[in-house]
Amino acid sequence: MIRLAICDDDNENMSYMKEKINEAFIKSGYNDEIIYNLFNTGEELVNAHIANKLDIVFMDIELENKSIGFDVARILCRQNKNIAIIYMSNHDHYVTKSFVCRPLGFIRKKYASEDLKMVMDEIKLYLGEEYRTITFYNNTKRVELNANDIYSVEVFNHQLRIVLKNNKDITIRDQMVKHIEELEENGFIQVRRGIVVNSRYIKNIKEANLIMDNGEMYPIGRENVTKVKQQWLNKRLL
Repeated sequence: MIRLAICDDDNENMSYMKEKINEAFIKSGYNDEIIYNLFNTGEELVNAHIANKLDIVFMDIELENKSIGFDVARILCRQNKNIAIIYMSNHDHYVTKSFVCRPLGFIRKKYASEDLKMVMDEIKLYLGEEYRTITFYNNTKRVELNANDIYSVEVFNHQLRIVLKNNKDITIRDQMVKHIEELEENGFIQVRRGIVVNSRYIKNIKEANLIMDNGEMYPIGRENVTKVKQQWLNKRLL
């Protein structure tokens, strides 16, 4: 399931874009549930995103009350750097200015169907990254988790303690060594032996302590401090 928003002060155009976007998803072969959220103002959009995280936003650049879609996008990206933004406009000259928050694409409203074909390729790549799963085992039972739902994985009493972003954690009988390579491929960083954390949720690194945005703090192994800091900085630049 993905939560998709369209923000446009023109209701007629918003309905038209919703229809075209839905057609594009169907043609692309995407068959999971899509929850559409429609907003006339940037303020409504931002408040909705705070209450319940959105995955993809189609953002009109020119809104009423002199609100600029680029400014709204900046606020959304500060709240969630991984949100996917696609800009929309009737004016082609905005294409050269539409690099705020590294958008997935730009839709010229009068060529919506044509432009959506190209944007859908980027959306499919984005969804492939966002919904990548990691399969653990609790003895012989499969435990499949979205990589982006995991804050950290820690060896604990010969088991794995997995902290999730909904403030819950699970403990399973599995071995870190079986998953360390896959975890690192999905953006996890090993802070010390037996502990890996999801780099997207690192809030800060102070001296030899790594602070997550859920408040958890992990001491970094002395031999790993320089490496961990560099890995984190590299991932922030991606």
